[in-house]
Amino acid sequence: MIIVFDLDGTLVDAKQLHINAFSSVFEAQGIVIEPDKIAKHLHLPAKMMLMTLLERKHWSKISKIIGEHERYVMSNLDCVSATSGVYETLDAIKHRKVVFTAASRNMATRILDKFELSKYFELVITADDVGKSKPDPEGFFVITEKFDDPEMVIVGDKTVDIRAAKSAGAVSVLFNPDNRKLEGNPNYVIKALPELIGVIETLGLTKRRIFKV
Repeated sequence: MIIVFDLDGTLVDAKQLHINAFSSVFEAQGIVIEPDKIAKHLHLPAKMMLMTLLERKHWSKISKIIGEHERYVMSNLDCVSATSGVYETLDAIKHRKVVFTAASRNMATRILDKFELSKYFELVITADDVGKSKPDPEGFFVITEKFDDPEMVIVGDKTVDIRAAKSAGAVSVLFNPDNRKLEGNPNYVIKALPELIGVIETLGLTKRRIFKV
């Protein structure tokens, strides 16, 4: 069984940093969007989020905004914190563990190393490694082919994680500590990361397979 974790919002908490980063970049571009509105859309992939928040006349700036946002985040990683219970959870789960994140390779590596999380994972898949981002299941197919293991559990905090899991035919676990209303109908919902330990133990009695479509 392979346990695939999202990074930001699941293993680490960088919510406020992302809000600050987008607010700063928007201000530099002469765009006014309230922080609360940014916060409500952070569950979306960056491009989708910006297309939702920005007026169409600003869409040509999206690539630049994403680049500036990443630079801001990389310069302020001290504002990121490890999710409560993350080490306890990763220590307890003895199955193969993988990270699949929409972050760049550089950012993912910096964050994982900062919190000494890299040692827990046999593989890290980033936005630099796949042609299509979540909710497309491409990244999960890459993982299952590498390890030749069809049993997969996908853990994330966003709707795209759950949709990608369903597209891949995998078990989905939504990490939802704030009890947000999200679409996707996950197989399991946990409010604290250590709850995942019990979910994995339960799944040890069942099998779910992943197939290409």
